[in-house]
Amino acid sequence: MIRKYLFLGFTLVLIAVVAALIIGGHRLEKQRNNQATEVTRKSESTATRVWNPRDLEIVHSEMQLVEDSKEKHTLSALHEIEIHNNGKISYRGIKLNFDYLDRQNQMTANRSYTTEKTILPGTTLKLDDLIIGNIPALTTGCRVIIVYADIKSSATSGDLQR
Repeated sequence: MIRKYLFLGFTLVLIAVVAALIIGGHRLEKQRNNQATEVTRKSESTATRVWNPRDLEIVHSEMQLVEDSKEKHTLSALHEIEIHNNGKISYRGIKLNFDYLDRQNQMTANRSYTTEKTILPGTTLKLDDLIIGNIPALTTGCRVIIVYADIKSSATSGDLQR
């Protein structure tokens, strides 16, 4: 009989402990929900970079070589470049790569230039008076390619170029 009462007593104590844990956990959960606040921040959109964009085309590229007055056996290259946007999106941050060639079409130098001007869809961007210095004197020609361009997310009137 004593075993029966001991078993019943331990069972009641166990039920009381489990009930206390459930009620205590429920109270803590309510306190945490009342104290917790969710902070949501909006981050600025970042540029999406397009490598070798197919809708940007170099329609005109002209180079004039001028002797560099600072160093002997080097030239400066004066470039006039026109880039046409055949696509439906605006670009900015266009990086151009200049491969300078000798008479045998061997590369003598490689330079790069990045413009932050924006080019709208269907328009042409003109880069006049672009000067790149320290070109080897053996240079006779130049090959210009577009390495990448950043997709412009929203057009602002201050930096548009037609």
